[in-house]
Amino acid sequence: MRLPSGLVVILPLGTLSFSPPGLDLYIDALATNPLATKVGTAGVLATIGDGIAQNSEEDKPYDAKRAVSFALFDAAYRGGFQHAAFPWIIDHCRGVVLQG
Repeated sequence: MRLPSGLVVILPLGTLSFSPPGLDLYIDALATNPLATKVGTAGVLATIGDGIAQNSEEDKPYDAKRAVSFALFDAAYRGGFQHAAFPWIIDHCRGVVLQG
């Protein structure tokens, strides 16, 4: 399956379409090796997010152990576990429990 390359943003005054550098490589990696790509992406985004959060905490040094713990957790849970869990949830949980 080939995913579309490029982002489309719908604005009140029209549509903006653009393709950031490297997006095609990322989409190809998702298509050819989705699990490793998702695990790596989750770890990188967690590290960046924690770095931003730690930077906002003035008067405290950067805590590398905290950053590694965020990266490992997100890589395992968001990248690995959710890779398998979401397709199962979508297939088995149709949202009809409350409909009786």
